[in-house]
Amino acid sequence: MREVIEVEFGGKKHRISYAVSKGLITVSSAFGSKSTQLGNSPPEVLAMLMGKELLQEATRKGLLS
Repeated sequence: MREVIEVEFGGKKHRISYAVSKGLITVSSAFGSKSTQLGNSPPEVLAMLMGKELLQEATRKGLLS
């Protein structure tokens, strides 16, 4: 099941979705997606961290200002 969270980045709130399946968490935004093993971290905490990484990458690529 897909969950949606809001991540604050650059003074703005961005919607990030994530799903957990078979021990993997996949995070998606308008700027891409990434997956990693869930481990012992709470899914929402890991999704927020990964969401910020996606937004940082989008900023570096000039996709987000």
